[in-house]
Amino acid sequence: LRKEDVATIAYNADGVEKKAWFFRIRLDEEGKNRLKTASSERLVPVHASLIDLGLLKLVASRPAGALLFPDLKPSGDGALTEKWGQWFSSYRLACGITDRRLTFHSFRHAFMDCCREAGIEVGIAKQLVGHKPSDVTGKYGLGFSTHVLVNAIRSYKVPGFILPPPSQGGTTS
Repeated sequence: LRKEDVATIAYNADGVEKKAWFFRIRLDEEGKNRLKTASSERLVPVHASLIDLGLLKLVASRPAGALLFPDLKPSGDGALTEKWGQWFSSYRLACGITDRRLTFHSFRHAFMDCCREAGIEVGIAKQLVGHKPSDVTGKYGLGFSTHVLVNAIRSYKVPGFILPPPSQGGTTS
């Protein structure tokens, strides 16, 4: 994500014009961002907890075009996500979590579980994670409106989750 990938977007909520912060997961003009599939391009509302934790201050502190997390270093093919997964593995171990099945991708599984627990419709959850609909009727139309996505993120909770600080330092390079 770059500074420009976090933006306020106007939407209509029952005839009332509103705005919300969104992550814009997209191909960028310079071709630096990569997406797995066309359905990967999407808008994801920013959860209020991330705003409370200072996400918008982080975004404001970055110059135009800058990565939000500049310490990430690209792999040999230029992908930043591979190195992020490697960093997370080190972080996981530093936190004392030794189960090798728990990877950074596990957060996607947990997200879907928490969506189910929050009563978020599976189609909405799929749109948020960038998965295309699996049935024919789900492929009709443009997907869920920004208003529906904002309401879904507002209802999203991770009960009892506290990110533990690592007992040892991890690096991003």
